[in-house]
Amino acid sequence: MSANKKKPPNDSINLKYLIGDMGFEILLAIEKGARKKETIKLLSGVPMECINGRLPVLIDLNLISKNNEEFYITERGIEFKKRVKFKNKI
Repeated sequence: MSANKKKPPNDSINLKYLIGDMGFEILLAIEKGARKKETIKLLSGVPMECINGRLPVLIDLNLISKNNEEFYITERGIEFKKRVKFKNKI
């Protein structure tokens, strides 16, 4: 078993490229209070097909968590968002 199999990238920029702009928009929508897929779609403007594809990736990277079909941003997701927004301002 590879040591890197479950280990997400530490670099925020690489992580942003991995989840893409749509993944980042989904993360922001969840942070703003979108809990269900339909609400995420409305707040993010991301098509449902992309939401369905990106949510498992965001969960695997521990940026969001899922509880009873509702999604929540994790501490790691909050810290990631702060670092990416800060780097984008430079």
